[in-house]
Order: sequence, then structure tokens, then C-alpha cells
Amino acid sequence: MDAFDSIHPVPAAWLRASALAPYVPVYWCHLVERCYAPGTVRMYLCGVAHFARWSRRRRFDLGHLRREADRFLDEHLPQCACRYPVQRCRHQIRAALRQLQAVLADAGIESDDHRFDPIEVELRRFDEHMLQAKGLAENTRIRRLSVVRSMLNQTASAMPTAGELRHFIAQELTRICPASAGSMATALRSYLRLRAFEGDRVEHLLPLIASPACWRFAPLPQTLSRADVERLLDAFPPGLPSRLRSYAIVRCLVDLGLRTRSCKSQRPCNSELNMMLSASSIRQIS
Repeated sequence: MDAFDSIHPVPAAWLRASALAPYVPVYWCHLVERCYAPGTVRMYLCGVAHFARWSRRRRFDLGHLRREADRFLDEHLPQCACRYPVQRCRHQIRAALRQLQAVLADAGIESDDHRFDPIEVELRRFDEHMLQAKGLAENTRIRRLSVVRSMLNQTASAMPTAGELRHFIAQELTRICPASAGSMATALRSYLRLRAFEGDRVEHLLPLIASPACWRFAPLPQTLSRADVERLLDAFPPGLPSRLRSYAIVRCLVDLGLRTRSCKSQRPCNSELNMMLSASSIRQIS
């Protein structure tokens, strides 16, 4: 299927008339190869088409895509009055434009914002390592890049000192939950392993990254005490719905030692079981 034919003719015309037209088929293949759902691919294409329609009047260079995308999201979208059909969902368009930036970067069109930024250069190398050496999924790579970007923005170089790393971890632990703390620790370890692979010494940094405690729930007891069994048998007051059926099932478990599957498979026509249940009930009543 052609990328332009997969969406409404009007957004397709906007894409064909824009500077993004040569990259639309590559963008479509980029999403399909990463197993995006067909509906998501169409929404992303429509979001890029909305951006293409808006940017056609501005005639910006593709190297300024990130800056123009931020302006589109922050200035145009909140007061958008474009006629149908346009995609106005902010998070969908933001994700679509992020994928477009990746496609343009693969095509050799690098954003001016990233061209001379050492942090972005380092993050790109880290992303390539996670993709090519580790085979990590895109969402996992995005989360880890976000953590490492936050750390690098607070350090003086690509290799944090022990004090800088300790300060960053303490700062993050004050605002995130334990589950996110585990993801943060994994991201930092992954980045330091890359630095170690490239020859940097990280032995003094890895012990600083401690995973949060994950206490397991206490296991259930294998057997019940005699007192617990008596409490269980007394837990069927007269007003309880299905009281007799529930009590019969518990008697099967306690007196006959049947498993749960065996209790569920029994039927009232089982005369031997009825006799044993009757005897148990008589003992209990007496």
C-alpha cells in the first residue's frame, strides 16, 4: 500500500505539496517495520500532514524541524482553527513528529539543535548501543535516554563524578516512586557499562547505584492450625448465601482431603460423597 493512499485524500495532498513529501514513504516504512498498528500509522501520518500544512507558509529548513515542531505544538495547536480533516491530538502529533525527526536524522538531515550539542551526540551513541548491541525496544530506549539526559544536564562531562552521580540519584529519589527508581538504576547502569566498554573507569561508580528494596509478601502457610480450621468451619452464619454449598465444600477439604479441582468436579448424584458429607454434618451438629 502506498503511504499517501493510506490516509484521507486531503491530508495526503498536504503532504505531497510539502517539503516532507520525499520522506513520507520512508516514514511510513519506518513505522510499519516497527510494528505500529495500522490505525496508529494513519494517525501519525495525519499529524505530520497537519504540521506540513501549517509549515508550508513558513518555508523553514528541515534542519530546524525540532524548533518548528515545538512552535507548532505550543503556539498553533492550542488555538488551531484548521478545517476538517486535521489531527489535533497533541500527544499523538508530538510522538509523530518525534518519529519524523528520527527518519530525517537517518536520512542525513540533522537538526541544528543537535548538531553541535555534545549531550545529544552522546545520547545518540547510547541509543545506537541500546538498539544494535542490546536490541531494546523503542519505549525502553526512550525511558533510559530520558534518565541519562537528565543526569548529563547536571554534570560537567559525559562521565559523572561520584559526587555528581550521588547527588543526581538522591535528587531523583525524592520525586519518583520505587518502581521508577528501579528503572532509573537500570538506565544508569546501562550507560556506565557503555562507558566502561569504551575504556572509562566506572568501578567506583557502579556501587553507588543501588536498586530499591523489593520486599516480597510473606508466603501463605502450607497448612492451617486446628484453631484456624475451627474458625473456618464456624464462618458460615445462617444468613450467608449458598451457606450449605459453601459449608459442604469446606467439609470436603477438611474431612476428605480433596483438592479444589476435585471439589469443583463433584455432582450431587455422587452417592458415596453425599453419605460422607452427611456423616460429617452429623458430627459437626452433634
